Amino acid sequence: MSRESDPKEMDELRVFLTGSACLTIEEIDAALADLILSGAVIGDDRKGWYCSPRYALMEGVVQGARSGFRFVEDGTGYEWPISNSEFVPVFPGDRVTALAGPTDDYGRKTARIQEVESRYSTRFVCRYANAAVTDDGWTILYTVDPYGSAPVAVPKSELGAARRTAVVVDLTGELIRTRDGRNIPAARVDRVIGRLDEADVELEVAMQRFELPHEFPQAVLDEAGSLPDKVPASEAKSRVDLRDIPFVTIDGEDARDFDDAVWCGEDGPGWRLLVAIADVSHYVTPGSALDAEAQNRATSVYFPRKVIPMLPEKLSNGLCSLNPDVDRCTLVCDMLVTAEGEVSAYQFYPALIHSHARLTYASVWTALQGEPAEIIERGADPSDILRLHALFKAFIAARKRRGAIDFETTETQFEFDPEDGHITAIKRRDHNDAHRMIEECMLAANVCAADFVARSKDGSLYRVHEPPAPERLEALRATLSAFNLRLGGGMKPTAQHYGEVLEALKGRPAYETVQMAMLRSMQQAMYSPDNIGHYGLNYPAYTHFTSPIRRYPDLLVHR
Repeated sequence: MSRESDPKEMDELRVFLTGSACLTIEEIDAALADLILSGAVIGDDRKGWYCSPRYALMEGVVQGARSGFRFVEDGTGYEWPISNSEFVPVFPGDRVTALAGPTDDYGRKTARIQEVESRYSTRFVCRYANAAVTDDGWTILYTVDPYGSAPVAVPKSELGAARRTAVVVDLTGELIRTRDGRNIPAARVDRVIGRLDEADVELEVAMQRFELPHEFPQAVLDEAGSLPDKVPASEAKSRVDLRDIPFVTIDGEDARDFDDAVWCGEDGPGWRLLVAIADVSHYVTPGSALDAEAQNRATSVYFPRKVIPMLPEKLSNGLCSLNPDVDRCTLVCDMLVTAEGEVSAYQFYPALIHSHARLTYASVWTALQGEPAEIIERGADPSDILRLHALFKAFIAARKRRGAIDFETTETQFEFDPEDGHITAIKRRDHNDAHRMIEECMLAANVCAADFVARSKDGSLYRVHEPPAPERLEALRATLSAFNLRLGGGMKPTAQHYGEVLEALKGRPAYETVQMAMLRSMQQAMYSPDNIGHYGLNYPAYTHFTSPIRRYPDLLVHR
């Protein structure tokens, strides 16, 4: 009845109960009378009968919290604390039906799970350490999940004597009743990952827990293997030949896949900026096994000591990577930039380039400090880097005029023991003009790509960022008032209003604290086919174009 929007006549209810339960007419009438008396069914014979909202079944998805609590998200945004998970065990992501339960000690309306409609997953990673053992030979393990660790019962005989290990288990669908009255899902051990004190085991645990595909299907490897090892000279016939332009890549010391290369030349009082991006779409075509797997993975995943690439290594580190001293197929964003840092014209075209140097952020920063020896040794011309830096300063001036938010966050860098993989040091990662110079060049290319897509009116993905939600603004203003700060703009502050607060904080001890509060007030940027602009960067249209080796949305934009 709770799933029906229209009231029912009493005869309709009798027919339904006759067909779904082995009851006599007298028993059915008695049951209906009880439901009406208890308030579960309300109404009258004239307007019809319907289920009381108090007793209505709700459908929702189970969510977990670090505190260990479980909730049912009912689709309206309200989270119902679950009051009976010890009897009907659930995991985060499960789809369930539930009834409204009693109010808890905190005054919140709770939910009582009635049925698990579908499991989000039946495979889990568990840690086997200090586990309890039941009288009838079951070992209680706990799933690895900071937002909802849950018990599962595994036959003790399947674990043996191997303590302090991580294991992968599959639920069997059975429930084990414990002496304290709890119902715990039964599971069988699929495999033992390894010892918990081994660093590589934590990596494996993460891959299993998030179900990250880390082995390429044979069909994908076969397609990659059929591609040439080198770019054939014939590619120059169908592309703009830019091999004489001294492009360089600028990345971190440990980078292995190079999506982008840049070059900057003077153009009157302004500049001509070329951003060449690996032409992945030339090799990864719709309908291919490579494309299906790239779409399934969506992005490359970066761990401290390992990368799970979106594309096979032949493409990600080879044919698509803009390595130095080899020809590469690219899609170029060719921009004219005014002395004020505004892009006055742009065009996109397929090109063939030959990167002249693989530079690092550290070597470029050293060159900007007046010591260019390393970049010269790597094959770069210092004057090209100085032009890029001059362009960067113009971009920054334009950014300030535009009113984009400029958060100054601190990144950390982990150092590891090469033998066992354990952390040996955590250091602050420098973020200087060498990093920001490339970031601004990529931003410019991404904005041009978004403008191109919007003008062509073709379906594509934008990177959108909505303004802060009212409740987050209220919390932020409460924090700012404690520091005698005020955020302008009323209920619709602009990115420029945020920038004014940050500027007023510069040099004050509370800068990092307040900046973090401002960051937390922000919505999360996301991909959308509908362009609503980018609030934080203050762009009317923005997309991702510059990293097609490691992000599938960029590949879509290229196409």
